[in-house]
Amino acid sequence: MYGRIFITGIGIISAIGRNAGETLESLRNSRSGVGPITQLDTIHKAELPVAEVRLSNKELAEMTGVAEYELTTRTTLLGLIAAGSSPARRF
Repeated sequence: MYGRIFITGIGIISAIGRNAGETLESLRNSRSGVGPITQLDTIHKAELPVAEVRLSNKELAEMTGVAEYELTTRTTLLGLIAAGSSPARRF
């Protein structure tokens, strides 16, 4: 038996956009988000290109309104932004 699925919004933050609209525009214009590592702490910064959200954790926290961002993981901040970037709610 199959249940029904309801999509209530679309949210995304990625290396090519801070929301669904920016991401779609980047895809349509063949923009790449791949480049040198700037935000992640790793010994591979010089040799490994990645697609990362090029915002600091502080900037991500400001977008979400999280005051104690040092106690919040980067993944959580990104998830909060993606969840809040649907058409119903924007940060």
